[in-house]
Amino acid sequence: MGERNTGCIIIIFINLFPFIGNILFNWKADNLLFVYWIQNILLIIFYSGLVAFAAQEPVLNDRNHTPRAVPIPFISNRSGWVQLVKWLPPINYWNIQYITWPLLFGLLFWLISGTKIIDMSHPNPLTEGKDTPFREHITVLTTADSFEAILIAFLIFGMLFILICREFFGKEQYKSFSAPSLAEIPIRIGLYWFITAFFIQFMLILTHPIISAFDQTAYTGLRVTIILLVMKILSEWSLIKIQRDNKPNKIVNWFSLFWQGPEDPDNGN
Repeated sequence: MGERNTGCIIIIFINLFPFIGNILFNWKADNLLFVYWIQNILLIIFYSGLVAFAAQEPVLNDRNHTPRAVPIPFISNRSGWVQLVKWLPPINYWNIQYITWPLLFGLLFWLISGTKIIDMSHPNPLTEGKDTPFREHITVLTTADSFEAILIAFLIFGMLFILICREFFGKEQYKSFSAPSLAEIPIRIGLYWFITAFFIQFMLILTHPIISAFDQTAYTGLRVTIILLVMKILSEWSLIKIQRDNKPNKIVNWFSLFWQGPEDPDNGN
């Protein structure tokens, strides 16, 4: 079995693993979506942290989507590198300024869209309308959370963490990335969830006539979960595929939101 197929199978397994909660804890759709929601914030934070290790010189004039630099006092204006531990590559002080913007941007879209996606799994959503009290958004999360859900979210993130670290550090992919190009990943993860929320809403409306002959209550959460799961697997695999070979096809391009991947320093001139 080829390495590419193995990576795809691992990602599918990671995303299907939370369904163990349906067997052990009698979870419903909102519990599963909460697990993916927590895993997503961990992924955004993790990818934002990887920006610090980028070793490639940026080609800013060749990028259509360059994240903003947010200077950090006493750090961003320093030059040179620092190595925190021997088993990790050194950190470039200049890279630190590209962490804040994608982190905040990704978390903002994650917070808005994640709550909406979880709520859409309920037959009667709590957050409909513009004047929805903020406490209703909190209620959406508190009805879906549990210690077991948070534990499994960290567990599947740990699996993905190992896969990404093997690619990024083990195969020295950090040498192919500049800080601005790598900072586009957490932004796209958050934005992808935001777009997915609208897509799920559209699909619920589109499929409503088809399942109206059945029990609408029983199928709402299932539809939301399946749509999110498919979109999530495609997104995660697309990002890893581009990091590996930087030769995306159209489908990979779409599900990575047209991320260009590692930079080619020869295109800077």
